[in-house]
This record gives sequence, structure tokens and C-alpha cells, in this order.
Amino acid sequence: MRCFASIAAVVLAGMQVHAGRPADPGPAGEIHRALARAGAWLAGEQSEDGSWRSSHYVYMEDGLSLTPLAVTVTDALSRYGLVSPDVAERGAVFLADAVMAMDSAETLSYPVYEAASASWAVTLGSNGVSRTAARTRWLDILRLYQLSTDHGWRNDEPQAGGWGYSPRPPHKKADESVTPYTANLSATLFAVAALRGAGWEASSEVLQQARRFVLRCQNLGAGTPDDGGFCFSPGDAAASKAGEAQEGLRSYGSATADGVRALLALGVPPEDPAVRAGAAWLCEHFDPRHVAGTFAPGREDLRDAYYFYYAWTLAHALHTLGIRECGGRLWAEDLARVLLEKQADDGSWRNHGSDAREDDPLVATPLATAALAVCYRNLLLPAEAPRIPFHGR
Repeated sequence: MRCFASIAAVVLAGMQVHAGRPADPGPAGEIHRALARAGAWLAGEQSEDGSWRSSHYVYMEDGLSLTPLAVTVTDALSRYGLVSPDVAERGAVFLADAVMAMDSAETLSYPVYEAASASWAVTLGSNGVSRTAARTRWLDILRLYQLSTDHGWRNDEPQAGGWGYSPRPPHKKADESVTPYTANLSATLFAVAALRGAGWEASSEVLQQARRFVLRCQNLGAGTPDDGGFCFSPGDAAASKAGEAQEGLRSYGSATADGVRALLALGVPPEDPAVRAGAAWLCEHFDPRHVAGTFAPGREDLRDAYYFYYAWTLAHALHTLGIRECGGRLWAEDLARVLLEKQADDGSWRNHGSDAREDDPLVATPLATAALAVCYRNLLLPAEAPRIPFHGR
């Protein structure tokens, strides 16, 4: 298995490419040109203060919601000459200055996503300048939002150990049987990757609690569909996009990719039965055009509202596992083809659905760009590169 630094980079960026490599012919060349257009568009959308700010949604106008992933993507693009390094540098400075001046994390729109991705982004584009203090502050914020035993959860509770969407630190009183706080795989993946990328050991109690939460999201064993996939949040039918089946919450593509990636980031080896089962689900249900899985009646309209997030996390999962083919198909070529079709002439991407705010191109474009870059990297792997065959559990 790769060293964790590489896994962390793929989890939060997904943009390991060859510096200075010329454009390739065929699909790889098309991807290279599309990444250049995307980089130019992202650079053009940067504000004077170094941030990226939404013109679609008021709560993403602050710069902290959108800047971390934009920094990560533009930093990676700069490494092979498609964007000036100054773009990521200015964004990283904005994030560092913002957290050092912050009075309360409760002003953040998406505390877990922002703190996790910003803790990584402030280390980028720095030209050797240390931003350790800023990274530590972002990680301190992230720690506040775990549904942990320190915050009142018992280890045997379904939501314990994960991170979620709470706008404030999720403390649970001892006499509370119901709380408004839930955890989910997506937020937990970001948190785990940030902590591991900062050097936290998988054996730490914080990450062991996270591991137990991730495994509770997997549909393995009695009382679940037992297909090896993952749901979004155990016991939370409203939050799980694919809805319920008779046996429990349905598995679907983005949740399963997140679950596999989280397990890998937590140090679970690729040959572990839980990872193999999740990887088998991803390959057996591989769909480059739509979020994979069987959605419950009344939930079908949610399927592709998260398409670019799905493409982003699916590409990361399959590439990190070393998988080249799903069902005899080069998944990276198939997924890249769909992403290329969806790119606008100006280099951006936009979703028709608004449920995940991907109708804002500043949300969709960093995700699509990173997904496309992972496809590019996978297609350039030598034929003899190690890969893990998944033909079922």
C-alpha cells in the first residue's frame, strides 16, 4: 500500500500528475486540454483577497466555504504549468489569515469541510513559508466537531465517532436519548484525511472511534442489505440519499466510495474483507454517467444532484485501490469521457440539480477538475503497474 502522504494527497486533492508533462494524444490529451481550461476559469474567478466567493449562495460568500478545495486544485494544476503558483499561494494566505483572526468556529457555514480541507490547503503554495500555527488552529476546530466520547456519545451509539453537518460543536448531555446531531461518511472522510495527513496515528482513540463509525455505515451482515456497499449515515434514513430497502438503508455510489476511502485512510489494508467488499460493490455497480445504486421510489431526483461529488470520490477510490478496469472497462476513460461532455466552453462545470449546490460552478468545477485529473493519472499508469483484482467478495 502507498505511504499515507500519498493517500492523504489523493483524498483531499486527487491531483498527482507529472510535472511538466506535455499533452498526450488520445483521451489523455483531451483531458490535459480540459484541465487547462478549468485552471484558467478557476484562476479567473479568484477574488482580489485570494479567496473564491459564491455569487449564487449567500452563505458561501465568505470565502471560507469554497477557497480550500480551489486552492488544492489550483496548486496541483500549477505543478505542471497550467496555473500560476501565485493563485494557490494567495488562497492559502487567505485561509491562514482567516483562521488566525477567527473568534469562533460557529461563524463557519460548513465547519467540518472547511476546517478539514483548509488544514491541508494552508500547507500548499507556500514557497517554503511555514503555516504550522494556522494548520493547527484549523485542526483544533475540526476536533471540536466529532461526535465523540469526549462530547458525550457512547461507543455503542450508531452516530458515535463520526463527524457531520452540525453548525456548532455537537455536545450530548448524559440524559439525552435523542439529539439533533448526526454524523455521516462524507464529513467523516474529510476529517479523517485531514488528521491522518497531519500525522495522527490510526491507532489513536479519536481515529479508532471514527473507524467504528465508518464500519457501521457498511451494509455487511444481518439487518442490512448485505451487499458490501455503504449508506451515508447509519440509522438516518432521511439523510441517506438512496433511501431505505426492506433490509435497511440502501448502498449507493458516493457513500460507498467515501466508505472505502475512509477505511484506507484509517490504515485498513486493501485486502481486508471490508475494503474488498466495498471495492467489489463499486466495480459491480460502476456507472460513469449517474450516481450508482438503486434508489428508493421518491428519491430518484436526488441521484444526480451529487454527480460531481460522486465522480470525484469514485475516481479517488478506484485509483487509490490501484484498479484499472471494472467489468473489462477502463473506468478512467469512461468517466473522463462523461466529464469532458459536461464541461462548458469556458472551462467550468455546473449541475442542473441544486440539492448539493453543484448548480454553483464554484462548487462543481473543483470537484470535476480533481476527478478528471485522477482519471488522467490512472490512464498514464504503466500497464505493469500493480492493481488489485476485484471479482466479488
